[in-house]
Amino acid sequence: MNASSGLTEAARGLITPSAVARLRRYAKAFGRTDSLTLQGFLASRIHALCDNPEAGKLVGHPKYPDIEQNPFLNRGIVLKAPRPNGETGIIHLTPEYNWLRLLAAGSAADELTESFTIWLTVSWSPADYHLLGLAASRLRGTLFVSPGNRLESAKLERFHPKIKCVPVIASDWIDPSFFQPKPQNQRQIDVLMVANWAPFKRHWHLFSALRKLPKNLRVTLIGQSDKQYTLEHVQRQMRELGVPQDIRFLQDLSIEEVYACQCDSRVSVVFSRREGSCVVVAESLFADTPVGLLRGARIGSAAYINDRTGVFLDRWKTASQLGRFLDDAEHYQPRSWAIENISCSQSLTAVNDIFRSHACAEGRPWTTDMTAFCWKPNPTYLRSGDREKLLPVYHDLQSRYPTAFGPAFCPPAVYQSKDVAE
Repeated sequence: MNASSGLTEAARGLITPSAVARLRRYAKAFGRTDSLTLQGFLASRIHALCDNPEAGKLVGHPKYPDIEQNPFLNRGIVLKAPRPNGETGIIHLTPEYNWLRLLAAGSAADELTESFTIWLTVSWSPADYHLLGLAASRLRGTLFVSPGNRLESAKLERFHPKIKCVPVIASDWIDPSFFQPKPQNQRQIDVLMVANWAPFKRHWHLFSALRKLPKNLRVTLIGQSDKQYTLEHVQRQMRELGVPQDIRFLQDLSIEEVYACQCDSRVSVVFSRREGSCVVVAESLFADTPVGLLRGARIGSAAYINDRTGVFLDRWKTASQLGRFLDDAEHYQPRSWAIENISCSQSLTAVNDIFRSHACAEGRPWTTDMTAFCWKPNPTYLRSGDREKLLPVYHDLQSRYPTAFGPAFCPPAVYQSKDVAE
């Protein structure tokens, strides 16, 4: 983390006259610093500003400019229905623009926390501390947060006393049964990269390495446009760098098609230097495909890379290291490690225990556990019938809070997972 960057943003905040801009400066500075002293200074000022109606304006947010035009929450999942005697339900929300949509719903957000516990999953690291500050200020009770990177958990809890981190990231919610891996010697793809076409994914790094690798290497890139960044942009990079391989580009695939490619690849690579959890790493492991990440990458799922699952690649040695990685691909055991450590069933047990213990500590009843769910590619139910059981809750939310909960706020029906018992 760049300490001088955090200090610079904090200093700019001190001289910024607008309360709205000052809050954003302080929040940005908090995300950029690891100094406990500076974090304490900034947190106290952020808390005060979050309670300032002028600073807490939600419309016109620079990262999410279309909230007024599109106010409906469109990604989230009800994991537990409210029950009698004050037993709260659980709503899980992701990504950040859906947090903002809930906060923009005004009194609806306040009322919602009377009957539901809110659980937010962060999509990037560092987190959006501006939105987290507003959420902690406006929502009642404990605010449960899953970080984009477990290394940020302590910092998130230092930011606001209402925040309690859930020690799982988005990559911990994959169902192993979604993958049918091929034997290594039958796979048709040598190197697979699944990433949108935005610059932070650093496709150029792969292209630079490929120039030094055999021409007959079978390389597949799967992606989708990210705002102004398109496939044509990445293909132009490839041509400019003189990549010798005949790369196959696939765009806007279904999640099942992505899984099939992951199960048909000898290795998977990610070249981002910073992300949130990066679910594609976990998907690759469950596909029994070892993963190569950049050494030092601030990615939540970098914690999964070990002798059984993959390698870290150095910037100036990527070509030679990638070549050796391909030679050794059949010696890794990524799927068995993933099943032992990061399956959605294990995560469900851990998170359920946290919510149950919290309810009991507050003297509230807990008679029903959370509903099983997974990430595919967004939160969705695992067991057949669970969606139908909870549909009345969705309909009630849409009826009571029509300005926030639109028809898109309901995961699609999915087939029953054979790894989850009824």
